[in-house]
Amino acid sequence: MASLSFTAEELGRDSDGHLVVVTGFTAEGDVIANDPAARGVRVVLPRDAFERAWVRSSSGTAYVIHPPGRGLPAGVVTE
Repeated sequence: MASLSFTAEELGRDSDGHLVVVTGFTAEGDVIANDPAARGVRVVLPRDAFERAWVRSSSGTAYVIHPPGRGLPAGVVTE
């Protein structure tokens, strides 16, 4: 999950902040996400605009949920 806020100019509508579940990426690198505030829930967000809004609003905060006993992929930093 990623925590972000954005304006209509950035991602098509305004949000003071909420969580979206990143489910994947398109072949072009755009973000596929489930956004409970979006019409239809599944959205494809332009990567550049998503990254700018995500880093600006939450310093790139993300939450990784995984089953107990199953490790995270190599290179994932936890703080």
